[in-house]
Amino acid sequence: MKKYLFASSIVLLITTGQVAMAATASTTPNVLQNIVNADERAEIVINKDGLVTLRNLKISQLAGTTLFTKLYWGDMFLRLTIKTNDKTKIYRRYGEPTTLKELNVDDYLNVDGSLEASGNSFNVIAKEIADLTVLKQTGTTLSGNIGKITDDKTFVLFSPNYGPVTVKMSSGASIIKGTLNTPLSSLKAGEKVMSASGEYNHADKTLSAAAVTVYIDLKQFEPKNYEGKIAEVVSDSLMKVRVAGKDYDLKIDEKTSFLNKSRNSISFKRFVAGDDIKFYGATSESAPTTIVAEVVRNLSL
Repeated sequence: MKKYLFASSIVLLITTGQVAMAATASTTPNVLQNIVNADERAEIVINKDGLVTLRNLKISQLAGTTLFTKLYWGDMFLRLTIKTNDKTKIYRRYGEPTTLKELNVDDYLNVDGSLEASGNSFNVIAKEIADLTVLKQTGTTLSGNIGKITDDKTFVLFSPNYGPVTVKMSSGASIIKGTLNTPLSSLKAGEKVMSASGEYNHADKTLSAAAVTVYIDLKQFEPKNYEGKIAEVVSDSLMKVRVAGKDYDLKIDEKTSFLNKSRNSISFKRFVAGDDIKFYGATSESAPTTIVAEVVRNLSL
């Protein structure tokens, strides 16, 4: 008799247009389906097997594994008790699994479950819960250009898909530029971030980044020809040279060849400050102003 009276109360609500009962639904809709574009209106669907679909349900109290909630239609509301167990799956709004610990009073939920078998009040055993209020999303990877660098842990990233995002470097996070680990202070506005991955918060548009990869054109470190003037011969293994107004360290080793302007072999001892030279060699990411010389040609001899 109690179950009959309880069902009758639901039918009464249906006749007032506040609750919709689906007599033909046979499966529970996925709580994550279409939640991003939900219209935020409360909805309750109960099928003939007692399976329940709840949308935009507000938490009013938390008690262990039980949630006391309300469905609102304007000033009218329906109280519902949601019970969870070790089989209940809980998700953030954007699909990431979470736990009851992240749910809070006033959060809005989608819930799929079933009526409690022995209940004489509106108790639902939850199969799946999606907390629509938790807007964090781990495993997010963004790309774009660096804007303002706020401090040694924070910068603004202009993402094509998300707009300006505040990137906060998590403890132990790394920034890789090319193949080297680099501090944020060495980067500049406008540099291209290939990927910044971590936990993104849609609410305040912040990314707690665990790793950032910054683009660098590695072709600039390939061997090429240079032309300049010797500023100083420091030792048998090092010369200071100036190329197009920029100073470089020119490193010499046992493999380096020395030529005069006629391309004949000469001794390194004939090189002095002020000589015009051409040379072939490469810089590196770790030492961009140091050139390891393969061939040095003295144009003054």
